[in-house]
Amino acid sequence: MSRRGRLESFVSSPAFPAVAALVTALAVTWMWGGLDQPGAFHDERAYVVQARLLAGGSWTAATPPQPLAWAMPHVFMEPAIFAKYPPGFAPLLVPGIWIGLPGLMPVLLAGGAAALLVLLVRRLAGPWPAAGAWLLWTSSAPAAAWHASYFSETATTTLYLGALLALHHWWQRPRATLLVLLVACMGWIGISRPVTGMALAVPIAALLMRRVWRERQLDGWRAAVVVGIVICSIVPYWSMRTLGSPGRMPYSEYSREYFPLDMPGFARDTSAPRQPLPADFQALSGELELLYADHRPQRIPDYILGRGTALGAQVVGTRVWVHAWLLAPVGFALLGAGVAWFAVGSVSAMLVVYTLMPHPVHWTLYYLELFPLVAAAAVVALARFPRLLLPVAGVAFAALVIGNVQGWPREHRIKSRLTAHQRGAQSLIRGLDDPFAVIFVRRSESRTPHFTLIDILGPPSTTPTWVVRDLGAELNSRLLQHAGGRRPYILDENEMTLTGGR
Repeated sequence: MSRRGRLESFVSSPAFPAVAALVTALAVTWMWGGLDQPGAFHDERAYVVQARLLAGGSWTAATPPQPLAWAMPHVFMEPAIFAKYPPGFAPLLVPGIWIGLPGLMPVLLAGGAAALLVLLVRRLAGPWPAAGAWLLWTSSAPAAAWHASYFSETATTTLYLGALLALHHWWQRPRATLLVLLVACMGWIGISRPVTGMALAVPIAALLMRRVWRERQLDGWRAAVVVGIVICSIVPYWSMRTLGSPGRMPYSEYSREYFPLDMPGFARDTSAPRQPLPADFQALSGELELLYADHRPQRIPDYILGRGTALGAQVVGTRVWVHAWLLAPVGFALLGAGVAWFAVGSVSAMLVVYTLMPHPVHWTLYYLELFPLVAAAAVVALARFPRLLLPVAGVAFAALVIGNVQGWPREHRIKSRLTAHQRGAQSLIRGLDDPFAVIFVRRSESRTPHFTLIDILGPPSTTPTWVVRDLGAELNSRLLQHAGGRRPYILDENEMTLTGGR
């Protein structure tokens, strides 16, 4: 067998998806710098707090003494400690929390996404486009950087690819188990990222209704409905366990309490927050006001075009050809009318729905579920070139991948810089020869309000080390009265020094 034949046999083999998963997982781990990295952004740290509480067997922890000292963005302090985010993602982080490697699960999820992408594209377009789609997606430095995080999109990307694979199998040969699997994946997306779940469900629902209309039946729908109801019922249960009412959503309640303007849409709530805000929260609120002030419905076409272009550019790359992202819509069309309409509908639904969210154009995290689909479409466009032009297409593909890979060192440096402050604090705290401590973080006003060193390592009543906000001598003293003999330390954020203990 020739070398090409052996290679084709390998990319067609059952082992290739597992190899792709391993390579992607290792690449994401390298981008992150390890499996025990702290979260950089407030959202990530809130998810980790949520997972720590769940790892201990509870959705919440009791309100701590001096709640203002513990306040973290996106985390309630009263009526209990819990994160505002929907309950789908944090449980997936728990196994990593148990073994002290919180980054393990996002890395495994990235590997799972790689395997599912290969399986899906292999069925749609063949082994070579599948290998190419995986390679182009994995080589995207922005994609790897987003996956090297505690953002919930790391899970919903994998779930969405699982849903699409189940949908494709079901479309070819309808079976009840496939429909149940499809509903389970989409349901879990819905309880992790409700807006994303609704947007991505619209094209899928349209396909299901088309089949039902044509055949006047849908085998397995009863079991699928039961599974969907069970998964969705986790949301009111979570609301009951956190806020005491199944009809109150922590996400919207948190906005009303702390950041009233921080809600999707174009209408801004200018009322004052109900809770007192520490100085860093006030600075964060000011930045949010600037972001929302420029968020207007008249700019919806600009949002869709700019964000869609940024999405394509971050996947396909811009180092070789600035408009290389145009390969994606061509690839969708070449896959056939049905796939093309479905893909266009999915991408459009996401871009339209997220016009309700103000964000910088480079913040493509909200569209992470679409990254592998864009990569697959671009590769299909190249693979369907006329036979005489295939060598040119091969060179173009290699250039795109090489261009993507060239962006890795820069993206790795950016990733490292984003977490450098938290890693420095984490190192100081771990090196402290006194686990029974209260660490007062003396915040520097020169630091961006988008990052914090405040952390909740577990329920305060049972966690030896408290990492809280420095509120001044008087309020710190009041907190120490409830600290059970924990010794006070000062973590100076400006100097990055840890002193005290006497």
